[in-house]
Amino acid sequence: MSLYNLNRLRHFVEVVESGSFTAAAKKLGLGKAIVSHQVARLEEELGAALLVRTTRSLQVTEAGQRFYESAAEILEQAERAAQELQQEQDVPSGLLTVTAPEDYGRYVVAKALMRLRKKHPKIQVNAVFTDEKLDQLKEKIDVSIRVGWLEDSSAIARKIGTFQQYTVASPSVVEALGPVEKPLDLQGKPWIYHRKLPSEMTWRSEGGEEAHFTLQSPEVTVWNTLTSHACALEDGGICILPSFQIRDDLASGRLQRILPNWHQKEGGIYALFPNSRFRPAKTKAFVEELINAHREVRDVFEEDV
Repeated sequence: MSLYNLNRLRHFVEVVESGSFTAAAKKLGLGKAIVSHQVARLEEELGAALLVRTTRSLQVTEAGQRFYESAAEILEQAERAAQELQQEQDVPSGLLTVTAPEDYGRYVVAKALMRLRKKHPKIQVNAVFTDEKLDQLKEKIDVSIRVGWLEDSSAIARKIGTFQQYTVASPSVVEALGPVEKPLDLQGKPWIYHRKLPSEMTWRSEGGEEAHFTLQSPEVTVWNTLTSHACALEDGGICILPSFQIRDDLASGRLQRILPNWHQKEGGIYALFPNSRFRPAKTKAFVEELINAHREVRDVFEEDV
């Protein structure tokens, strides 16, 4: 038995409720022959007579009456589902699942989510702050925040902003390094390596010169920037950290920049969406709040300190 076309169900229900093919066709805005043909096709698919037609009257069979009651309920449920879905597209509501790296999540995303809740209390928030890249489809994630670089250029994404990266260490580590004039002077020194960053380090000087080296056997390996930051404060070695995370540490002297005239590649902050033509109102409202929250602290991310 096939999955029946909703239009055929609608044609049949309208014929029963209108009492004739002529009246049903007029209400549906279709030709009488089209409606009659669709009902006949439905009867063929069911293998049962739904209507008894004569030149003067139209009667619903016993099987037709039972099918009419079920079909009318199906159409009503479909209409209700469509209305609810349309409302979700127009009014921010429902469960919003957002994932973001822990550092940016705490610094910006949490603020955006709470502002969103105040404006749109019908939204329920599921905030997953982790440096792991979760499967959007499998985990039913509405928005994934990526801090760094997009691995897939075809991803559906909106750029929220940029950030600077600094090579830093604690004062005692900087003192132990001795003179450092160029990036290659850091090769073979104690490093705290973030697994999500490329092992090939690249710097560009203010004069446009580039320098590269591949990090070999780092003393400390971590999986997120919060751990890298904590290890750096405990004299663990040299590391590369986003500017927004260490601004206060640089100001207080707890961390110091190494090679301030050499820069790491600028990173980006992106909101990634599922591969769909339509974006629910809850998602649009969140992205708007995220952009506003990021704009308030943009200088912390983009200014050189």
